[in-house]
Amino acid sequence: MIEKMAKAVEDRNIKLSEYAESDADRKFSKMIKYHTVFRNAPVVILVFSGPYPATGLNLIKASGADMDEIHAFLKPAPGIQNIGAAMQNLQLAAAHMGYGGCWMTGCNYAAKQIEDIVGFKKRRLQLSLYDTTGCA
Repeated sequence: MIEKMAKAVEDRNIKLSEYAESDADRKFSKMIKYHTVFRNAPVVILVFSGPYPATGLNLIKASGADMDEIHAFLKPAPGIQNIGAAMQNLQLAAAHMGYGGCWMTGCNYAAKQIEDIVGFKKRRLQLSLYDTTGCA
């Protein structure tokens, strides 16, 4: 299954690279080796997340805040911070047991394809990051 996931990332990278017009966009295709580094991992942990309402957002909107203030309020992305904390704890526990890991988000452009490969079909949840785990 891990090889199928890596192949899906490669295929999606090739497809998206067809739209590259600038030099910066063309560098995207060169990132594939980093986006598929999980290919040789014995374990890949997929982390899914759902909507995470920011506490106080409705009150900030009700106060008449402009879009700049609203974006500044949402910029810390508390939902992603929670996922990061969970992954850090997972990696610390794995390290304590003698394993190493690598937390990845670069290949999220192939999230839909990976969700299809693993058969994940929960509405309102999306693939957020990957953790490759193996011997340290």
